[in-house]
Amino acid sequence: MNNMTDEERHRAYQAEAGPVLEEYFKKLEDCRERHKNDDTPHGRDDGPGTEEWNAINREMLDKLRELRRKYAPPSKPLE
Repeated sequence: MNNMTDEERHRAYQAEAGPVLEEYFKKLEDCRERHKNDDTPHGRDDGPGTEEWNAINREMLDKLRELRRKYAPPSKPLE
């Protein structure tokens, strides 16, 4: 991957990140659907499904972070 151009890295990242985003957006939508009729009190950050939602978000961001590192341009040597 070190000999990929910036454009090739960008296209490869987009191709791999797209399905990851779709998977996690589906998980988030499913979480929202499961908890939308929950009758527990809704607070700003502690409504129904908040812990599940946050766990899904953290997992998605971790996977995207791994992909960014995978397709990051090679580091320049320190001078």
